[in-house]
Amino acid sequence: MSNQTITPVREIKQVTRAIAPLPVDTPTTDWLVKQADGADWQLLAFADDGLIWGKIEKGIIFLSGEQFPDISPAWRTETLQEARLFNTDAQIHLWRTDDGWQANRITDGTGKTVAYYDESQILWGNVHQNEKEGFTLVSDGSLGFRHAVPISVDKSKFSRENAKNKRRPLRLKVRHYLTQDDDTGVMIVALSRLVEVEAIE
Repeated sequence: MSNQTITPVREIKQVTRAIAPLPVDTPTTDWLVKQADGADWQLLAFADDGLIWGKIEKGIIFLSGEQFPDISPAWRTETLQEARLFNTDAQIHLWRTDDGWQANRITDGTGKTVAYYDESQILWGNVHQNEKEGFTLVSDGSLGFRHAVPISVDKSKFSRENAKNKRRPLRLKVRHYLTQDDDTGVMIVALSRLVEVEAIE
């Protein structure tokens, strides 16, 4: 991912939000599919040996390592550190601790009313290299970094009128939930979740 963000004027909105812990013993892909409960999700996971993108559609999980094994590692519990399964309604967060695996679910549309704003983070990738089964392999010409996002992206989105003028069209939408600091009264980010990977025009 990139550390760049797009910072327009932030539009603060209200949403109801609930947080609940999830029991997890061994974080297999079957566990992820079970948590998805039939809905469509996107997946971002970090492992010792690399970055894993994925998606769940109609109860089936697809991983970037299946399409581009030379770029993305396989899903292995031994090397997995953290994973986020997300869509516009919710996020399932899974992470490794010294005491074992922890997981929770953030769901919008139920629970406590909170303030939030959305942020669009720029992802690495200014060259379209390949596309397989709904995954788009991109690289960044200046850094040589490659990853395979779980969406289909047309090559035209990576170039402006001048073919030498490459652009980064991929975005990761992040939702920041706010709370009021007890000491200062200032609104601060209390919690964040992923919402969507998309490509802009």
